[in-house]
Amino acid sequence: MSELVGLLLAGSAPGGELSEIAGRSAVQALPVANRPLIAHALEAMRDCGIREVGVLVSPDTLGEMEALAGDGSEHGLQVGYIPDSARPGLVPALAAAASFVGERSVLVYRGDGLLTGPLAPAAEEFRRIGPDAMLLAVRPPRHAGGALAGRRLLHLVGDRTLPRSEHVLAGAHFFTAPVVEAATRLLAAGGRPTIAEALGVVLDEGGDIETRWVDGWWHCDGTVDRLLEANRIVLDALETSLDDVDVSAAHIEGRASIHPTAVLERSTVRGPAAIGAGAVLLDTFVGPYTSIGDNVRLEGAEIQHSIVLPGATIRHPGGRLESSLVGPEATIGRDFALPAALRLRVGRRADVSLS
Repeated sequence: MSELVGLLLAGSAPGGELSEIAGRSAVQALPVANRPLIAHALEAMRDCGIREVGVLVSPDTLGEMEALAGDGSEHGLQVGYIPDSARPGLVPALAAAASFVGERSVLVYRGDGLLTGPLAPAAEEFRRIGPDAMLLAVRPPRHAGGALAGRRLLHLVGDRTLPRSEHVLAGAHFFTAPVVEAATRLLAAGGRPTIAEALGVVLDEGGDIETRWVDGWWHCDGTVDRLLEANRIVLDALETSLDDVDVSAAHIEGRASIHPTAVLERSTVRGPAAIGAGAVLLDTFVGPYTSIGDNVRLEGAEIQHSIVLPGATIRHPGGRLESSLVGPEATIGRDFALPAALRLRVGRRADVSLS
C-alpha cells in the first residue's frame, strides 16, 4: 500500500459561547486535559505511523491553528496548512486536499472531535487488507459487534443527518487516491455530492470499501457539559506522571499527571486529574476528572469534574465546585469583610448556581 498521510479538518467556524468562555476562537483550540483538541488529533495520527499531516483551514482558523500546531515538530510530525473556504463535508475536503494527497492514501480526521478508543489498530488493518476506503461508524449500544457490508452502510450514513436509531459515521476515515479523485470529479461536475456518492463511483469501478465499528466518537456541540465529557474521556486514559514533582506536602490518590513546576501544599489530588505548569494548590482538594491549567492558583478550594483554564484564581469559594468551566485569568473568591454580600461580574448567557 502507498504511504499514509493525514488530513486534519480544522476549518470549522468559531465555537460560539463556549469558545468565548475558553478564550479561544476556533473549536479545535478548545482545551481538553490541558491541551487543545488539535493536539489530541495530531497525536492520534502520529500513533498510526503517520509522519506528514495537512491541516485544512479556513481564513478564520489559519492563524490560531498555526500558533497551536506550528510545523508539527512538537508532535513528531511534519505539518503543513491547506487554506480553503469550501463548504463543510468530506467531498469538498478531499477535493481541496487532492494536490497534497497525490497518489498516497490519507487518514481524514475531524479536528472538532475525539475518537474514544485507539485509532492505530484500524490503521494497521487498513494497511494490511488494502481497501480503497475504510469507513469508521459508531456502534449503537444495542449492536453486538461485527461490520456492515460497504454498500449497506453507505445507504445509511452518507453525509446527511440521521435519526438517532440509525448508524452514523465517526470522524475518522481512511481513503486511497481513487476516492480522492472521485470526490474531485464529482465536485467539479457541480451540485453537492456526498461521500456516499464518491464511494459509489469507486464501487462501480471495481473498488473495495470496508466498514468497521468503533465504540464512540465525541464531537463538540458548543456546550460546557460536552467539553467536560471530552475531558473525562481523555483523563480516563491518563497515565500517572509525577517525575520530579514535590508531593511531600500533598496526598495523591489514583492517576495524576502533575507538572514538575506545580506547587502543592496541604492538598489532595484524587485522579484521574491533570495539574499544569506553575499551578499552585494550597489547602485544596482536586477531585476526579479535573484539569487545572498552567499558572492557576487554588486556595481553600474543592473542585471536581471541572476545567480551570490558565491563569485563573479560585480562593475560598465556600463550597465545592463541580461540572464547571473557569475561563482564563478569571477570579473566583469570597470577601470576608462585613457586611457580607455576593459580588458577581457575569457575562452574556453565563450560568451561575449558588447553594
